Amino acid sequence: MKSKQIGQEFVWILLISILTIIPFLGLQEYNTKGEPREAIVAYSMLHDNNWILPTNNVGDLAYKPPLFHWCIAAVSSVTGGVTEFTSRFPSAIALIVMVACGFVFYARRKNKKIALLAALLTLTAFEVHRAGFACRVDMLLTAFVVGALYLLYKWIEKDCKGIPLGAILCMSAATLTKGPVGIILPCFVIGVFLLLRGIYRFKPYLLLFVFAILACILPACWYIAAYREAGPAFINLIMDENFRRFTGKMTYDSHVNPFYYNFFTLIAGWLPWTLFVVVSLFFLKWKSASKYFVRLGSWFSSILMKARHADPVQLFTWLSFLLILFFYCIPKSKRSVYLLPAYPFMAVLIAEYLIYMWKVSVKPFRIFGIFLGILSILLPILFIFIKCGSIPNTIFHGKHAWESILLIQGLENIHLSFLNLFFIFLPLAIGVYTIVQSGKRRSASFVALFACIFGLYLTLDAVYLPAMLNTKSDKPLAEYIEKNVTRGNIYSYLSSDMLRFFMTDFYMGDKVRLFERDLPQSGWLMVGEKDKIEFFRKPYIKNYRFTTMMHTVRPRADIGQVVWFYKFVRLKVINSGVPR
Repeated sequence: MKSKQIGQEFVWILLISILTIIPFLGLQEYNTKGEPREAIVAYSMLHDNNWILPTNNVGDLAYKPPLFHWCIAAVSSVTGGVTEFTSRFPSAIALIVMVACGFVFYARRKNKKIALLAALLTLTAFEVHRAGFACRVDMLLTAFVVGALYLLYKWIEKDCKGIPLGAILCMSAATLTKGPVGIILPCFVIGVFLLLRGIYRFKPYLLLFVFAILACILPACWYIAAYREAGPAFINLIMDENFRRFTGKMTYDSHVNPFYYNFFTLIAGWLPWTLFVVVSLFFLKWKSASKYFVRLGSWFSSILMKARHADPVQLFTWLSFLLILFFYCIPKSKRSVYLLPAYPFMAVLIAEYLIYMWKVSVKPFRIFGIFLGILSILLPILFIFIKCGSIPNTIFHGKHAWESILLIQGLENIHLSFLNLFFIFLPLAIGVYTIVQSGKRRSASFVALFACIFGLYLTLDAVYLPAMLNTKSDKPLAEYIEKNVTRGNIYSYLSSDMLRFFMTDFYMGDKVRLFERDLPQSGWLMVGEKDKIEFFRKPYIKNYRFTTMMHTVRPRADIGQVVWFYKFVRLKVINSGVPR
């Protein structure tokens, strides 16, 4: 493809990515413990001027290498402090750059239509979209791993000559984001690709090994500096995060899940497009499709027997998807975000399936479009129904009824400003357009489908999700404590070593300290309701006097428990005439 054509499409991809992500990054307050846990590391970097191994106020080491936190701190130093927007900005930029680079990579090696579809599919996959809005390391890691794969493939295209400095830097950056997996994964995929392409010369594999060693240099500088600061505690953390995770023998919760978990997360992660795939299966002309599947089967056979004659880009795409999936099926610890590096390559395969299906039958596109259109029309209607107070709180029962009530109240309290009204009724207009177009010109269907999905994401990100999820945030609790606890420091106790009041601590400027570590003279104590019994059985409690001050009405998002507050003072205990 001509570079001018690629440039025009490239600009469109950038514009769509930026306009549908960046403006909405800061609208949601932290409502889970994961995001403030990462943000507090960047806050500590700026506050303590420790850029190697910062610790928060309770003395916890960061669980991941520092590149992601460096990025947050760099952005926050310009804007004046760590906020929801600045902490999510690196993930958003990583997603945008990854999608744009993927478009260029495949536009030059396949065609513009497949590259464009793949870029839009990646942007609209639920798991990818969610990760691009999160203050977590996973999207940054994904961008560097995928970038390293693209650049190593370019190195192979040049007959394995020269040094792919960009790929080495990407692997170094990936390792500084989440550990050695940032080097292992790209080298694993490329090594298998070389082998299946029938390249048996020793030199390319030796060079790949050398590149892996070179990629270790920058991370090694940080690992050595971090070890000098924390010693054995740092080594134990590294062993947990990078080695014991594979065997499920970590010293803390490691998300142990069965083998099939990854396949279910891929199905959920590709919503809403998995719905289209399901619908399309009923419209395949199986006699014609059988030829397609025979060709697909013979292609797999060519991987095993004649891979050197297979299309190299297609082989690279399939291997990148399958080997990443296989790699993350090995460890007992499994999470949906671990599979993110596979999504850009799956997007290419799904784009090819969409084009194939377009030639077979247009009916699944119309059905899918009508479904999305109806959903887009019903969403603002449902909101109006809720806004009018038509759903009473009494219909919710059970342990988590309060959560449902809060979500409904959040929707009821949405301010009907002009901008909010625009985003609320935008899906309705697009939904009507999609339904109309689904029965008209074939060429308009793809535009309508993507417009409908982007419209739904826009209204969710701009209006509904902030209103609902902000009701779960502990920011109001932190503000209440700051306002009313004017004397003494704030301390916390939780029976689990992995639990912290991360959200409350972040919004209080990292002021919550650990009671057991400091054994302070006086102050205020925050303790979870389930942890009270264990806390008051501690032997050192007899040296203190506690006064109950208050407790929260509902469980807080930080720890999932009602939080009790006590005012305490340490008693003067006389032992051998020496006051303590």
